[in-house]
Amino acid sequence: MPDPHLARQLADQGARVLFFSVNSGQDEGETLALHLAFHESNLRLRARSAKLWVIVANASDPKGQREANCHSGVLAPDGHWVVQADPKGEQFFAQTLVVE
Repeated sequence: MPDPHLARQLADQGARVLFFSVNSGQDEGETLALHLAFHESNLRLRARSAKLWVIVANASDPKGQREANCHSGVLAPDGHWVVQADPKGEQFFAQTLVVE
């Protein structure tokens, strides 16, 4: 059953950190900008609404030539990016979380 408020439901059940595995695809130009805006605002609003840490890992172009339609990184419970990986190629990131 699809549920656009799953993050809040999980937070209500005690979750404090969510891990999102994303395969947003890659685009260029206006389509990239449109998809990036959608994915970023969606993730930021979910993190903020549920007051959760959100860790995002997105698939990338295996050739490293096109940007992904969604950043990988770490969103704080206030919806701000704490770490944001380059959307092109393979990236690594780390962040210490304070979970209350």
